[in-house]
Amino acid sequence: VNCYGGPDITVPLSGMKQSGNGSDKSLHALDKFTDLKTAWIAL
Repeated sequence: VNCYGGPDITVPLSGMKQSGNGSDKSLHALDKFTDLKTAWIAL
């Protein structure tokens, strides 16, 4: 619980083998969680 110099919070989290939990906090996860949309605004 209390540790000095623990892992960086930006490191992707992973599950064990085929637990169903994939990597989180990575660019691949961001791509899966979001949809690309474009909006045009007349200036």
